[in-house]
Amino acid sequence: MTVTITSPATIFELADLAGAMSRVHWSIAKSLARKSSTYAFRADGELIALAGLSPMAIEGGGLVTELWFCPGPHAGPHVAGITRLAKLTLAKSPYRGIYTICRSEAGKRFARVLGFLPAGSSELGEIWAYGGHADREIRKGRDEGAGRGAGEPAAPIAGPDVGRTGDARPA
Repeated sequence: MTVTITSPATIFELADLAGAMSRVHWSIAKSLARKSSTYAFRADGELIALAGLSPMAIEGGGLVTELWFCPGPHAGPHVAGITRLAKLTLAKSPYRGIYTICRSEAGKRFARVLGFLPAGSSELGEIWAYGGHADREIRKGRDEGAGRGAGEPAAPIAGPDVGRTGDARPA
């Protein structure tokens, strides 16, 4: 079965998979649809998961977002396809920092596979920061001639260019 991704996810997909059975849940679904970049994952036309990037306000400005992921009950057999599409989507994101909060071991495993690294903790769970952008920005600067000769490979980096604090805000 082929997994596909579409964006934006509709408000009805958000409400359906997120279980919007109350006014509060319906309000949350509407807010996510309005304020987030949303993505619907399907296997042979069936909605199997939702994800989104919700911009966050931080001190000092900058494009920073929170990743959220909502797998449906039939997502399990399609994790490889979901992961492949999620990695491609994250790699193209314009955000300076992407963070997610993991509350389960399964969430931590998925975050690590996507390229996130532990960055701190909060009362909601462990905070993980996406490492793909720091690498891309450093390589882009070097590829444009900053500090290396033509044809020389860009040096790898050790981790994300984000703060490693104990709270939810990046440094």
